Amino acid sequence: MCHHVPTCPDARDPHATAAHTVSDHDVDQGWQLLCNGLIVFHDGGCLVPP
Repeated sequence: MCHHVPTCPDARDPHATAAHTVSDHDVDQGWQLLCNGLIVFHDGGCLVPP
């Protein structure tokens, strides 16, 4: 999914939240989609893609 060079960390990597933001809805809905498929919520929780 990531096209950055170097590639962003995988969604299961300990540093997964360092990936680039693809879609930012933090202000209005409280979440961000990262290029590795990880969804990060403003409270620090996250959903990892299957």
